[in-house]
Amino acid sequence: MRKTQFQLAFLCAFCGYLGYHAIWGKRGIVRYFTLKYKIEKDKHKILALEQDVAATKNRIIDVRNEPFELEKIAREDLLLGHTNELIYLIPSKK
Repeated sequence: MRKTQFQLAFLCAFCGYLGYHAIWGKRGIVRYFTLKYKIEKDKHKILALEQDVAATKNRIIDVRNEPFELEKIAREDLLLGHTNELIYLIPSKK
């Protein structure tokens, strides 16, 4: 009788140990879904960055091929102008 109770207690403890680690352990279900969520979030970030890279490449191509685009960037972003030109800065209403 004593041996059966000990075996039952050991079996319960062992099942509890395995159950705990299967759910909250290093490679458990909770960790799995957490990593799965992080991977999906990172995939969305990568997609957004790839779109940004493509847009930047297109802008570089436009600047190299069209002089108007280069002048537009020089005037708007760098605040450059031709000689004898006055540049007026109008603050935006943000």
